[in-house]
Amino acid sequence: MTLFESLGDNGVAFVNMDDPFLSSTNSYNNAKTIKFGFSDNDNYYAIYDEIDRKIKVNEITIDIPEFSNLLPQNILTAFVISKELGVEFDHYN
Repeated sequence: MTLFESLGDNGVAFVNMDDPFLSSTNSYNNAKTIKFGFSDNDNYYAIYDEIDRKIKVNEITIDIPEFSNLLPQNILTAFVISKELGVEFDHYN
């Protein structure tokens, strides 16, 4: 929470809404807040398809290689931050 509370007016808070503690606070000061998670009420919402090993984030599909042990939440977090930094995605494999 200290990191969020230290954000200035020009800061950006990336908030994992699947985390019960983070989703229950508003300690972001006046920083821009980017909310993400596996629910449909976030700026970036994801659906994980375990069978096809894909994550769909706001209409963009991300394929997860079979040999990968990356967690869907980690992939979602990296995607959201990359997208907000200006990386363009049509389809990512």
